[in-house]
Amino acid sequence: MKNQIIKTFYLVHSSPNEVFNWLKENKPDREGLTYGPDREELEKALIIRNDPLINLGLALYGFEANTGITLFNTTDMTIKKAVLSGTTIRSINCEDSWVKSSGELSKLLDRFDEELLVSLITNEYIDDGLLTDLYERKASFYQLDDEKWFTLLRVSIENPR
Repeated sequence: MKNQIIKTFYLVHSSPNEVFNWLKENKPDREGLTYGPDREELEKALIIRNDPLINLGLALYGFEANTGITLFNTTDMTIKKAVLSGTTIRSINCEDSWVKSSGELSKLLDRFDEELLVSLITNEYIDDGLLTDLYERKASFYQLDDEKWFTLLRVSIENPR
């Protein structure tokens, strides 16, 4: 516990470059390695700094769904794309990812924001259910016309999974 407090204090007071590198080196793995409540508190403290490089690091390598949601709700398109291609998008306890459960996926599909959708669909951390829904044209994907659906199918080929 004491080490976590020291680590949080150190990172909150470190240069943005050091924080970015630490986040990159300590990102969750594909299985969603659990960090516990200390990681959530750390990410909250780093978001408060509101530094562009730290926000990018959190968007790409953050662990907590709330971090992804908070950063996705900014107006910065680079951060939005980073969040959708980053690690906060992964499934939470084998349930749907926050982008699906929060309704953001439906909004993205309604607007058919291709740049953001490409970031999401090519993300190796998206849950299996989202890809299955896309391939089976179920859930939020049923509303797409053929052209848009085929576009997303084509894009999904770029997903490393």
